[in-house]
Amino acid sequence: PSLGKRRSFFDNVINIYTEIQIDWTLVFEMEVSPGHLGAFKPNKLTETNHNNCLVVPKPILEGFQRSDQIPKVEQMLKKVTYKKASLDAQLKNAMEGQMDGIRTGMENLDTALKHVKEVELGLHGIKDALKNVDALNEKLSEVRKEHVKHSQLAAAMENLKHIFTVPESVEKTREWISDGKLLYAHQSLMDLENSRDSLLFELHKHAGAPQGDQRLLISYFADVSALSKELLKQIKLTLVRTLNVVRKEPKLVVTALRLVEREEAIDRMTLSCQNETGFLPPDRPKMWKDEAMSVLRSAVQNRVEGNRPAERETTKTWLTLYLESIRSLILEDLKVVNQLCVPVFPPHWNVCQMFLDFYHDALRDNIEELVRNGLVDDEYLFLLNWACNTYPSAECMNHHSVRSQMENLEIRPLLEKEQIESLINMYIKIPRFTEFMVALVNTCSEFIELTSQLKLRFWRMNNDTVDEVAKLFTSVADAYQKVTSEFCDYLLEEPFQDTKIYFDGIMTREWLASSETVQTICVTFKDYFSDYGMLRPDNLKFVAEEAQLGVAKRYITALLQQKLSLRTAEERKQVGEKICEEKKQLLMLFRHISEDTDESKLSPIDELADVISADNVDFLSFSLRTLAQKYRDLAEDHLICLMSIRGDLGKLEVRQKAKEVLEDAGQVEKMNVDGSIFSYIHVTASIFS
Repeated sequence: PSLGKRRSFFDNVINIYTEIQIDWTLVFEMEVSPGHLGAFKPNKLTETNHNNCLVVPKPILEGFQRSDQIPKVEQMLKKVTYKKASLDAQLKNAMEGQMDGIRTGMENLDTALKHVKEVELGLHGIKDALKNVDALNEKLSEVRKEHVKHSQLAAAMENLKHIFTVPESVEKTREWISDGKLLYAHQSLMDLENSRDSLLFELHKHAGAPQGDQRLLISYFADVSALSKELLKQIKLTLVRTLNVVRKEPKLVVTALRLVEREEAIDRMTLSCQNETGFLPPDRPKMWKDEAMSVLRSAVQNRVEGNRPAERETTKTWLTLYLESIRSLILEDLKVVNQLCVPVFPPHWNVCQMFLDFYHDALRDNIEELVRNGLVDDEYLFLLNWACNTYPSAECMNHHSVRSQMENLEIRPLLEKEQIESLINMYIKIPRFTEFMVALVNTCSEFIELTSQLKLRFWRMNNDTVDEVAKLFTSVADAYQKVTSEFCDYLLEEPFQDTKIYFDGIMTREWLASSETVQTICVTFKDYFSDYGMLRPDNLKFVAEEAQLGVAKRYITALLQQKLSLRTAEERKQVGEKICEEKKQLLMLFRHISEDTDESKLSPIDELADVISADNVDFLSFSLRTLAQKYRDLAEDHLICLMSIRGDLGKLEVRQKAKEVLEDAGQVEKMNVDGSIFSYIHVTASIFS
C-alpha cells in the first residue's frame, strides 16, 4: 500500500484505541441526579477521578444521559471489544505486509550489489585488455598498409577492363551518340564514370594518398566529362524540338527524358553519399533536369518571339494581326501538350502547368516589349481588352480542347493591376494638355461673344419671337460660361496638386524655421501662369481670381488646423510676423499674374495674424471683434480653432470668448454683404476639445 494509505490506516487505529481506553469504573460509580433528568452526578470522586471523568469522550456521555441506558453498558462493551479485536487483526496484517515488503527490498538490494561487483570485475578486465591495444596497433600497422594496397588493387582489378579500354569505350560511346543510340551511349558513359569514381573514392578514403595519383586519374578520364557534355547536347537538341518531335517520333522524347531522370537519380545518390563520406565525384551534381527545363522554356520563348508583329507603317491593324497569331499559336501548342506530351513526360513534371507557365511568361515579356516600344491611340485599348478578356476566355486558355487535362491548373492574369493602371494612364494621357485647355477656354469665350452678337441682331430685327430667341441665346451663353469655368478648374488642378505638400507643411516647426514653403508655392504658380499667357485677358483674370481663392482657402485652412503649439508670447509674435510676410509674398504673386485681380480673398490673413500675435487680453478681444464684425460668415468653430493656436487659453475660456464675440458682433451692422473667404473654409473644433 502507498505511504498515504498506510498513514491514514494507522491514524484510524490510534483514534479507536483512544476511544477504547476509558475508565469504566467511573461509569459504574455515577448515579442519576433526581432533580435533573439525563444528567450524571459523580459520587465520592476524588480530585483525580474528577479529572478523569472530565476527559470521558463525548459519544460515551451522550449515550448514558438517562438511567434507562445503564443496562446497555455491557452491550457497548462487547461492541467495543469486538471492534478492538478487529483492529488488532488489521494492524497485525498491515505490519506483516510491511515486513514482507522490507524483506523483498533487502533481497533486491543484495542482488543489485552482486551485479555491481560483477560489472566492476568486468571493467577491470577490459581495462587490462586495452593496455595491450597500442602494442597490437603497432604490430598490425604493416597489415593495415597491406590492406590499403589490397583495397586499391581490388578496385583496380574490378575496373581493369574499363581502365585499359577507356580510349576504345570513349570512341564507341561517341559513335553511339552520333548515331542517336542514346541509351547505349549512356550505359557506356555510366560504366566509365563508375570506374573513375570508384578509384577516386579509394584515394579519398586514405587522407595520406598522394595528390598526384588523383590528378593522374582525373586526366586519364578527362574524355568522360566531354562525353557527358556531348550527350547532354544531343538531349537538348531533342527537347528543343519537343512539340514537333512528339507528333512523329515520341520515342526520342521518351529516351531523352529517361536519361534525364537517370542522371537526376544518380545526383541524389551522390549527394546522399557525400553527406556520409564527404566524397563528391567530378561533374556532380549534373542537374540535367534544370537544363531540360531551361531548354523547353527557351523553345517556347523562341516560338512566341518568332511571330514578329508587322510594321505600324505597313498596316494599321498590325497589333490585331499579331495578337491573333499569338492566340492561334498558343492554342495549337497547348493542344499538343494536352494530347501528346502528357503520356510522354513523367507525371511529377506536371507538364501541362509547366508549359502553361512557359507560354504565360513568354507572352508577358513580349507584351512588355510592345509597351516599351510605344503604342498609340486605340492600341492601348485593344491590348488591354485582349489581355484582360480574350486571353483567359474560352477563345484561348479556357478552350475546351485545352482544359480537358488542365481543369485544376492555375491561369495567372497576363497583366498585373499596376500594369493595367499604367496602360490606362498612358491611354488617357493627353499630350500638350495645358495648350489644349487654354485653346478651349479661349474658344468658349469667343462662342460667348458670338452668342451675344447674334442676340443683338435678333433684337434689332424686332420680330415676334425675339423674346424666346433672346432667352435661348442667354441659356447658350450661360452654358458656355459654365464650361469655361470647368476648363479653368482643370487648368488649376495641376498647380494645386503640385503644391499640396507645401500647403500641408504650413504651421509646423519646419515651416516656422524656413521661408521656402510659400516661396516654392509662388514659384510654382508663376511657372504655370507663364503657360497660361495665351489666355484672353478676361479669362486670365478669372483664372487668377480662382487661383487666389484656392490659395487663400488652403492657406487659412492650414493655419486653423493647429499643427504648431505656441508656448510663449515670443513664438506667437514670430508666427504673426511670418504670416504677414507670407501674405505680402502671395499678394505680389497675383499682382504679377494679373494687375486687375481682386485681392480681397487674401485680406483676412492679416486679421488672423493679429489675433495670433496679440500680447494681451484687451487687444485680443478687440482683434476678435473686428474680425467678427468684418466677416459675417465667420463661424464659432473658426474662432475656437484660431484662439486654440495661441496656446495660452483654456478650452472652456476659448469657447466662452468665441460665443461672446459672436454675440457682440451680431449687434453691429456687418461691413460685408456677401460671403467672404470663410464661407469656403470648413473646420471643426472637436479636434481641439
